[in-house]
Amino acid sequence: MKERPIRFSGSMVQALLDGKKTQTRRIIARQPVDGWTFDLPPQFGRVTSRHPKKGQFGAFIRHGVGTDFPSFDLVPCPYGMPGDRLLVREAWRTTGDNGRADDMPPRDLQPHPVWFEADGRAPVNLCVGRYRPSMFMPRWASRIALAVTNVRLERLQSINDTDAEFEGIAQKTPGWWSGAEDQVATSPSAAFALLWDSLNAERGAGWTANPWVWVVEFKRIET
Repeated sequence: MKERPIRFSGSMVQALLDGKKTQTRRIIARQPVDGWTFDLPPQFGRVTSRHPKKGQFGAFIRHGVGTDFPSFDLVPCPYGMPGDRLLVREAWRTTGDNGRADDMPPRDLQPHPVWFEADGRAPVNLCVGRYRPSMFMPRWASRIALAVTNVRLERLQSINDTDAEFEGIAQKTPGWWSGAEDQVATSPSAAFALLWDSLNAERGAGWTANPWVWVVEFKRIET
């Protein structure tokens, strides 16, 4: 078993805590281009022959299928494989020391009381430090661990309404809440498209681009 960090926004952290989020979709950094393609359906496994990626787990990608010189490669999954563990990183603040920890980088902090931004505004009687982004959360501060149960690969727009709900999309009168700027849609998958664009459209990987994505399924475990 290997442990890896994974970042989530505040609304998705709440969905994890509520038990409503059991899937996440993440862009595959290496999209198939120049004749490279994934098998249909995509095939997962490890490279066992002599290869720079020997032993790594991921999806196989091929080039020149049906020609005299076919070749293959592996796109490693950065979120591990079934049985591995993901430690959730989220926005946070230190508490209880009148801000004395604010000048310390996370790597120098010892285990310390923490306030999680996903929990809302801190009580007025609680002294909290400065805002710290999720990418700087140390391992000891993580409160959510996820056990990977399945990894698959698909086009973004292949998501259906059931899987959109597993992504943490919640029903909200009169529709479905995307978790992005309080936008409401008419179906779970439409709400997920809004959420996806709020996170990825500006970097050219929005819903209409329909990129290949990792679909990671998991269950929350006690830490």
